[in-house]
Amino acid sequence: MPRPTADPDLSRERTLLAALALSAWGPLALALSGVVTLALGGARLRALEPGGDVRLGLLVALLGLATSAWFWRRYASFARARAGRIMDGQRRLYRAKVAVDAVVAAALGAVAVARGGGGPPPSVDARAPMP
Repeated sequence: MPRPTADPDLSRERTLLAALALSAWGPLALALSGVVTLALGGARLRALEPGGDVRLGLLVALLGLATSAWFWRRYASFARARAGRIMDGQRRLYRAKVAVDAVVAAALGAVAVARGGGGPPPSVDARAPMP
C-alpha cells in the first residue's frame, strides 16, 4: 500500500503561517521597549541633568538594529516566497527602520568614542560662573 504524500502547497502555507505567528513577537518587543523607555524617561525627569551614560542607549540601539535587520530579512524572504503588497510593505518598513537604527547607533557610538568609553561626562558645576 503506497504512503500518502503530503501536499507541498499546504506544507508551505503552514510554514508561512508559523513564521508570521512568530513575527507577532516584533510588535510586542517594540511595545515593551517603548514602555521601558517611557518609564526610564519619567524617572529621570525628577533629576534632570545634562549628560549621562550613553552605554545603555547604545546597547538598546544596537539591539534594535539587530532586531530590525532580522525582521527585514524575514519579510524579504516572505515577499519573495509569496509576493504581495503587505509583505512588500513590511519589508520596506523594516529596511527603513534598519537605516534609522544604524544612524542612531552611529551617533551614540560617536558620543561613546568621544567620551572615551561612553560613561558619564565629567561633572560640570552648572552654578560656577563662566570664565
